[in-house]
Formats: sequence, structure tokens, C-alpha cells
Amino acid sequence: MKHVIYNPHGSNSPECEILYSELLRILESSTDSVDVIVCNGVGSCPINPIQLESLCNLCKKRNKSFLNRIVNDEICSRVKIIEFNYDKEKTHREIDKDKSLKSISYKDSDSGYAVLSTYTTISRDFEPLVSHQATNKLLSSMLTHYEDVYMQFESYLKNNDVTKIHIFNGRLNDTRAVLRLGQLNRIDTVCHESAGFGSKVICYENCLPHDIKHNQEKIERSYAIHIANSKEIAESFYSKKRNGQSVSDKAYTNNQAKGLLPEDWNSKIKNIVFFTSSEDEFVAIGKEWEGAIFSSQIDAALSIADMIAHDSHLYVRVHPNVKDASKKYRKQLRALEHGNLTMIYEDSRVSTYELLSSCDVVVSNGSTIGIEAVYWGKPSILIGNCFYKGLGGTYEPKDKVGLSKMLSEKLNPRDRLAAIKMGVYWSTYGHNIEYLSGSREKGYLFQGIAYRRNLIENLQYYSNKIWQKIVMKYTLK
Repeated sequence: MKHVIYNPHGSNSPECEILYSELLRILESSTDSVDVIVCNGVGSCPINPIQLESLCNLCKKRNKSFLNRIVNDEICSRVKIIEFNYDKEKTHREIDKDKSLKSISYKDSDSGYAVLSTYTTISRDFEPLVSHQATNKLLSSMLTHYEDVYMQFESYLKNNDVTKIHIFNGRLNDTRAVLRLGQLNRIDTVCHESAGFGSKVICYENCLPHDIKHNQEKIERSYAIHIANSKEIAESFYSKKRNGQSVSDKAYTNNQAKGLLPEDWNSKIKNIVFFTSSEDEFVAIGKEWEGAIFSSQIDAALSIADMIAHDSHLYVRVHPNVKDASKKYRKQLRALEHGNLTMIYEDSRVSTYELLSSCDVVVSNGSTIGIEAVYWGKPSILIGNCFYKGLGGTYEPKDKVGLSKMLSEKLNPRDRLAAIKMGVYWSTYGHNIEYLSGSREKGYLFQGIAYRRNLIENLQYYSNKIWQKIVMKYTLK
């Protein structure tokens, strides 16, 4: 058997640590050979979108430091290192200003989604102005990089008998090209991903980590394994979340004041709280995350405010993670006004869990709080797509008429089983892998060693990153 590990991002942690731990696991548990494909160019990738050569060199140097350690091992005879080269000076075609970025494809693969996902990740702006010259140029260079990776990997697959491909995450413009080729050629392709805090890893076979169907299958398997103590696991998970502890994700409520409600809170009327998600995190994953009732959460907030009766009031709790979103998006949120609406912005000290305890109905677009509400006995209306959709815990209107009807009725809390399943899944998913240790907070280790840049390299790295941020902030729209 021949495995391929594609790791173009030497600067990323725990990407290198996870993929090279997987490399050692393969070598030490089998007689299989492994080709490691790395980047040796200056393409417009997620690490280096504006193609700074010095940043590229630092990335390659760190990647090589991992590989040098592995190559010195006696089992290295089964490892072959292959470099993909990218031309910084390659001419980029202009993207059609009137065309949706998501509609762009390359050889039937979703290159436009991959580019938008990459752009959104590095800028926190999910609505780039394609007609703007500098923005169009950057998006075009990202699209070209996707196609370059696709062509080189396609050529590699034609000349090699590959049985399994390993990548990290798979969502962005270089790794998604490899995932789509693996799927097209029916080669098992595994997207490795950090399972949250600690050093656990989770694998997604032949799909993106955000694939809803695949995750729901994992949810059901996890529940079946832990069914005997599922209630205790779920209780621990939701209690920790409520108490501000970090569990499957970082805690976003630590700067909030316990028990604090908005000044205009009136317990004598029907209070509806819309807990928003970080919209940019899911905007460019794929079509299965689209097709919701509303085109955006801003549209949803205004529409719900229009729907509700005079004896009801809508509170919109903006997700705390929006504090790092684009200035453009935060400005749009602050422009929202309606007589039936109170905005609670991302930096507000109003307590998320006091809102949850005190409200009559929760509305969410798929954020974790939507299923937490189910666990804590609140009627929860889901208006978007997410992993817990269809599990039975939430009310799920098909259209605006259905949503309006639900908001006018007295809804009873639904069965907690869906919430228990999600609590078990988030508490138990992922597995430990030998050679990998550490955590997001303290740093990751490969074979017990931290691969960190020295002082000079750090100065180079962060000065480049600051310059990249300045360029993107002041030249893109």
C-alpha cells in the first residue's frame, strides 16, 4: 500500500504535529510506503495569501525541521519527499465581477467555495467585493493556487498507485483541491483535525470535517457506545459549559456578568432570544449548509422582529466570537434597528445563560446554545443547518410562515435525547495518537519536542504577518 501525506503548511500547528504523528504511526504499524508532498513555492495559500517570499521560506524551513527528524530514523527508507512548486509570477485571470464566487468551479470541483472559505478565514469577511480591483486580484491568485495544486496532484496520481491520502482539515484552497481529487478517483482520503482542547485528533473519511451526514453518523455511534452513562456525560458537559469552562471549544462567556439581563428586559411579556452564530465560520463550507429560511442572520433578526406580536420582544445575542469579525460586518449589525428588537452585541456583559434561563423561546441558526437550550428545558427553534438538525430536539420550520406560526404559539420543550447525544459526542469524540501531545493553550509537541521558531525567525514571522494584515485591511473591500 502507498499512503500520501499532503502537508503544504509548515507554519501551522497542530497541522504538522498531527500529520507527522500519523506518518510515524503508519510506518511503525505497517510495511506501507509513504510519499510526503510539501510546498516548495510561493503560492497564494491560507498562510501566505499575498505571497511574501520571506514568510514562505519560514514555512518551508519549519516543515523541513519535522521531516529531517523523521528522515534520520531507520524506517525512513519507506518515506519519499516530493515538492510541489508554484510560480509567484504566474498571471492570474480576473474573476468575472458579476459572477458569484461560489458558482466558480474547476473540473467540477468547488474551487470557488474553497477560495471564499480561505479568504473568509484570513480576513473574517465573508462578503468580499469582487468588483474591487485589489480584492479581485487576491481572490484570483487564490483561485490560481487551487488550480495549480489540483493539476500537480492530478498528475502525481496518474503516475502513482495511491491507496490512501492524508490531509489536514481539507476546507481551504489548497487542501480542498486534494480532497476533491481523492473523492473523484475513489481513493480513501482522510481529513485529520484537532478534536478541540488537549491533543486528541478526529478523522473524517472522504468528506470535510463539517459534513453534516458524516457527523450525525458519528453522533449516533458515539451515543451507542456510551449509552449506559450518557446522561452523566451530558450533564457534565452542559454544566461545564454553563459554568464557563472550556470543553469542546473555548469558553466565550467569561467576560459576562453572572445574572445580568438587558436593561429593558420585561418578564411580563413573551421574551424571544435569537442566539446568532459566527456567520463567517460556515458561509463557504458547501451547499448542505445553505438553503436556510433566511439569506443571513441580519435578515432573520429583522424578519422575526416583524413577525412577533406586540406583547412579545426579540433580543439578539450576537455571538462573542464576532468581536474578531470584519469591521464591515460589525457595522452592519450595529445598524440594525426595530421597535420589537434589542441588540446585545458581542462585547456586552449581559449573561448568555441568564438570557437562556429567563426567556420563553430560543431561536438559533445552529450554534451550540440552540441544543444547550434543549438540554435545559427551553423550546428551541432552529432556522439554519447544523449537526443537530433532524435529531428531534428542536423545532424546525420549513419556511417563514411556519416560523411565524411557531413564534405565535406556546411551545413546549422537546425531548432532551438529542441534547444528550450531542453532549456525549462533544465530550468523547476524537482519539489520542502516539507521538502527539500538548494542547492549543500550551503548544503542541511532536515526539515530545516543540518545534518553535527562534527569536530572529519569530521577528521575521510576525513582522510579515503584521504587514500582511495591514495590506489586507487597507487594500481590500
